[in-house]
Amino acid sequence: MDAWTKSSYSGGSESQCVEVADVRHTPLAGIAVRDSKRPGGAALLLTPTEFEGLILLAADSVTTA
Repeated sequence: MDAWTKSSYSGGSESQCVEVADVRHTPLAGIAVRDSKRPGGAALLLTPTEFEGLILLAADSVTTA
């Protein structure tokens, strides 16, 4: 799997971090998302369109909170 990148919007706390990996050029063909506290745990695999929707939803929840 590709290198994981920690989100810069993870709340500034080590206990609230998510990481993403771009695996579009692999047979998985998507964006993987995982909990940085559990690097050996499961990852959520999203299509690029699903990932974009997740980001838009998260951004909207931040602006309306």
